[in-house]
Amino acid sequence: MTIMYFKKCDFILCSVVYLTCTMALGALSVCLTVLVLNLHHRDNERPVPAWAQTLVLDYLGSVLCVTGNQYGAQDTQRVIAAAQENVEVCKLVSHRRIS
Repeated sequence: MTIMYFKKCDFILCSVVYLTCTMALGALSVCLTVLVLNLHHRDNERPVPAWAQTLVLDYLGSVLCVTGNQYGAQDTQRVIAAAQENVEVCKLVSHRRIS
């Protein structure tokens, strides 16, 4: 009986490199998603850590050219009130269509 020995391959197939990179990027994506969701779903008992606030608000904000809140608290309240009025108007209009 003849025993066949396979030669050792001296090169790496492109498909192996592609699949390895794809798996590594997928694993990195899952890890970062878990981190982001963990930081996003915080409450008053477990606030966002100071290092995360500094990283996102200071460093990433300046890299992405995002400034702080350019609207004051009064403007924010005005926008919320206008949105609530719009919802009430939409309910009224849809109620009149049904009647």
